[in-house]
Amino acid sequence: MTNLQLRTATLALLCGTALSLANLSGCSKPVVGSDATDQKRASVNQESKESTAVRATSGQAISVQTVVPQRRDLVQKFQQPGIVEAAASADLFSRVSGYVNSVNIDIGDVVEAGRVLLEVDVPELDQEIALKEALVTQAEAELAQTRTAVTVAQGALETHDSQLELAVADVKKAEADRNFRKREYERYSALAADNAGSKQVADEKELGYLSARSAYDSAVAKQHAVESDLKILQAKLASANADVKTKQAKVAVASADREKTRVLAEYANLKAPYAGTITRRTVDPGEYVHSPSSDKATPLFTISRTQSVTVVMRVPEKEVPLVRLGNSVSMKFEALKSVVVPGKVTRMAKSLDEKSRTMRVEIDVKNPDDQLYPGMFGSVTLVLSDVADALTVPASALYGTGEGLFVVTVSKGETHRTRVETGYDDGRVVQIVSGLTGDEEVVISNKGNLADGQTVAASRVSER
Repeated sequence: MTNLQLRTATLALLCGTALSLANLSGCSKPVVGSDATDQKRASVNQESKESTAVRATSGQAISVQTVVPQRRDLVQKFQQPGIVEAAASADLFSRVSGYVNSVNIDIGDVVEAGRVLLEVDVPELDQEIALKEALVTQAEAELAQTRTAVTVAQGALETHDSQLELAVADVKKAEADRNFRKREYERYSALAADNAGSKQVADEKELGYLSARSAYDSAVAKQHAVESDLKILQAKLASANADVKTKQAKVAVASADREKTRVLAEYANLKAPYAGTITRRTVDPGEYVHSPSSDKATPLFTISRTQSVTVVMRVPEKEVPLVRLGNSVSMKFEALKSVVVPGKVTRMAKSLDEKSRTMRVEIDVKNPDDQLYPGMFGSVTLVLSDVADALTVPASALYGTGEGLFVVTVSKGETHRTRVETGYDDGRVVQIVSGLTGDEEVVISNKGNLADGQTVAASRVSER
């Protein structure tokens, strides 16, 4: 080779090197990939860029692994500890103060509603009941006496009604006789004045008229007297009826007072308010117990309804919007080993605790065999949503930029950056809501070494 040819080859080599340096300094196509484990990184390191540029300049295709998006049913779950609570629980107090005569049950006993759990000795209440009984008897006797007075007044009133009828009849008779005697007297007086009749007869007729008039006045006076007596008797009857109402009220008050005392005496027997299990006992025979009105009162028993229990879990604020009544739940308790207890969300607080920022969620569980005890802890898995036939890609296929989330697809040996919208993400697979049809080849390796339009050698792998 001549010196001229040598210098020409050297110049060509220098020009090629200059072009390569220009590409390395930013003249190549922009990088679009990111590391598979960090979707928020928008660029790769400079060393990867340089390696990509060298391979692109040299025409070497980058080897990548690809997968085809898969359709599958997704179940969004949330796991949190849960604690078992009784369906109902109540602290029981003695309603009366006194010494405990007997305790009929112990912790762990299953009792029916109304079962006498404890008896308190209250002899003063027995004496008070006897006094109240006597007061009721006295009030009832007074009521009976007043009712007798009413009966007597009604009888007297009926008698005077008859007397009034007779008096009215006597007045009518006397009035008729008076009117007759008056006309007779007037006729004979007129005849005597005309010398057509005897004056002696006329005088006799006058005496008869005066006697009839006096009899009429007497009958009227008697009628008035009977009417006056009748009003007095009516007033007495009304008074007697009022007394009956008063005595009835007195009997009612005495009876109510007696029943109140009886109820207090019944409170000496502390009874179970409902069927359940005695989970706590704090009293023994001979102890003095206080009624709730005293500041020294303490619970004597705790009863819990455990045939059905409530499992309580706390759901963080992020998952709260997805919780619905009826959501499926599966629960595991260490005490039950491999047994999975199914259930559904029964109640939700619809309010977050200000300190923990969590919402109380309750699941009612049947417990006929008493396998679940209040206070037990377990793992509760709550199904938040089900997505059927969802289009998914591995989480490693995604990367993020300031513009959003992207995947790199391969078509005819070249890469293409594709923006996607995602849904459910469990950290292993991600639901693709939009951006892919399901027929694409999606790169899952070396995304950080790829430029848009980069020539690659794709190797399809099966998704694990």
